[in-house]
Amino acid sequence: MVATFAYITITINPVLARIDPLTVRWYSVMYAAALALVLRATCHGDAWRGILRDTIDALFWGVTVAGLVGDERGASAEAL
Repeated sequence: MVATFAYITITINPVLARIDPLTVRWYSVMYAAALALVLRATCHGDAWRGILRDTIDALFWGVTVAGLVGDERGASAEAL
């Protein structure tokens, strides 16, 4: 009895667009979309609680920068 296997090969290119010094990858688009949704949901949800937009912006950008820096440090540590 001969077993025949069908293989489906999916090649996913992580690069969405490339303009010579700049490369836009799919995961960076997903980061941006998720961050935009979080900011919108946070501002909408906290508006009725009386939290100022400036406070939300300061916290949001601080956490975003810390998260992205931590992600890059983690990725570079895995490469070692």
